[in-house]
Amino acid sequence: MVPKSWTVLISDFGNSANFGDNVLSKQEPDKYDKVRSKIEKTINPYIKVKIPMPDGVDKDAFLNLECDKDFIECLKTQAKVWLRKL
Repeated sequence: MVPKSWTVLISDFGNSANFGDNVLSKQEPDKYDKVRSKIEKTINPYIKVKIPMPDGVDKDAFLNLECDKDFIECLKTQAKVWLRKL
């Protein structure tokens, strides 16, 4: 059985969706990405935050933080601390 929240997301595709041939992903990538993002956030909520590069740091090292699991865990911990203050 499909959860009710998915029914709304799937209906966003309209009649143009053809999942078998990936027509939607080829013809309407923006709409496909929006729906995929909605589904992902429904299943596993997340946020996207742009962090400006601080002065005096190595650019490559800073950009690599995006994939650093320890850094992401640190951010999750800091988010919990921040939300507890509210």
